[in-house]
Amino acid sequence: MAETSRKTSARPTRSGSASSPDRVVDAILYGIRSGRYVPGQKLIEADLTHDLEVSRGPVREALKRLSAEGVITLTRHRGAYIRALTR
Repeated sequence: MAETSRKTSARPTRSGSASSPDRVVDAILYGIRSGRYVPGQKLIEADLTHDLEVSRGPVREALKRLSAEGVITLTRHRGAYIRALTR
């Protein structure tokens, strides 16, 4: 039987050797654009580490970056949620 993969395919990155946090940011932004992630959806750190095959450090760094850009809401002890975005 063929195994179905849950991996989030990120679009090509800025350069061939982007850092792990850059890959995570790109994958999340691509997921938002493609409809995989919707406003109000919680981003679960463990799922992101598994799907993107990176450790928790790069995921946390990427979530901080996306929070600073206003893409997600990062709340202490609550997690990260996709914000409602406008064009």
